Amino acid sequence: MISFLSFLKQMEESTIFKPVNCEKRFDFEIIDGIQLHGIIDRIDLLNHTFRIIDYKSSDQKLSESMIKTGTQLQLLSYAMAEAKETGMAPAGTYYFSMKQSPAEDPAGKAQIKGFSENDGIREPAHMKELMESRRTLKGWAWSPIEDDPDSYIRFFSPNKMLDFKEVSEAVEALYQQFRDGILSGQIQVDPTQNACGFCDYAAVCRNHKPAKKAEHRVMADTKFKYQKAAVKKEDSNR
Repeated sequence: MISFLSFLKQMEESTIFKPVNCEKRFDFEIIDGIQLHGIIDRIDLLNHTFRIIDYKSSDQKLSESMIKTGTQLQLLSYAMAEAKETGMAPAGTYYFSMKQSPAEDPAGKAQIKGFSENDGIREPAHMKELMESRRTLKGWAWSPIEDDPDSYIRFFSPNKMLDFKEVSEAVEALYQQFRDGILSGQIQVDPTQNACGFCDYAAVCRNHKPAKKAEHRVMADTKFKYQKAAVKKEDSNR
């Protein structure tokens, strides 16, 4: 917890985003007939953009494949709810794990001339820096933010942003499939891998079929498109 809070302190001292809400409750009709209720852990604000940070006890990251199978919709649903309520654009959606990720540093390198030892591995300051470097926000950026450091965000590139509108449409299509399936009576027990770990009735379930691999329900043959952020050019007359 000390390491966790230390990272947050460093991140907040360096970013130009400001925390504006925590544990925000929402009630959101994501599509006709499906009402979502939930709590958003944290919302940061910058001008008319927001970013969402979801605290996790385990190591998590956004996965395009899991989104398309409908098994990872929580964080994106939060962003869609906040965007609709406030009219603001999302700048990013991120997970932050309270669990310390493993960090590796070689003891040395074996070369033709011999073995060169890594002296830094014996230094407490070096090991502390190495461990802290493993703590990052993991997720996706949706719009470029000038002058905000990206050293605390993994998988971030200012010139490679996903299209929030396209991803939102894919999420809505998934909810439509779930709604239509339930309304048409598709309630058979047919779990995918890892689904039974969250089921309260696993002890009395009569399903004995092996869990199947989750298949893409939307955009099975295409990938989410990236949009390149506009890069400001220097005035040639200066």
